[in-house]
Amino acid sequence: MKINQIISILLYFTMISFSCKKEDNSTGGNSYYIIDKNLHSMLFDKNSYWIYKNIDSKAIDSVSVAEIVIDTIGPFNIGKGYTSTYQVYNVKYLSSFYGPYSEQYVGYVISRGSKDGSYVYLSSFQKGDSSLNAKIIAIHDSLSVNEISYRYVVEMEIKKDKYIENPMNLYYVNSIGLIKKEIKEDNVIKITWELLRYNVENLKVK
Repeated sequence: MKINQIISILLYFTMISFSCKKEDNSTGGNSYYIIDKNLHSMLFDKNSYWIYKNIDSKAIDSVSVAEIVIDTIGPFNIGKGYTSTYQVYNVKYLSSFYGPYSEQYVGYVISRGSKDGSYVYLSSFQKGDSSLNAKIIAIHDSLSVNEISYRYVVEMEIKKDKYIENPMNLYYVNSIGLIKKEIKEDNVIKITWELLRYNVENLKVK
């Protein structure tokens, strides 16, 4: 494993150790961390779907939840006889335009590509908060998308990396999910997808 990968993984688990809700449900210095409660409203049950429209080409993208697998990573030895294990929700989506992709819910973040992949959402709700490739650049009291006004919209700036082909601005609303996506090239917005309609049901977190 390359040294930069090791550093990335160590940084990742150090961060989520401080951001997860902790359940001390075992003995012998073992700790189990569940996903942060702020992510609960962003977890959607199977068959939830979202319909997006490209504002320029008028193309339609239908995205649905295909599969949800609850897993754990660890235990990791953190020294002095203590170990940590982390809960992970692996969610597979089907996009009619881009094809299948997966996201992972760990700690207070949603990552794309793998458990140590690119971040696409931070649930801290603090403007300016950043981690790896993701940053909260604005929290809008209201935002109009396709003539529908949404309240309390979190705007994420996502940088390009090995899992993200193009930098993006992503707009999220609790209990609805992604309402707008702006794909950029050379820091200029080239493609914009906006939510047309949706049907979602929140997953009951275990």
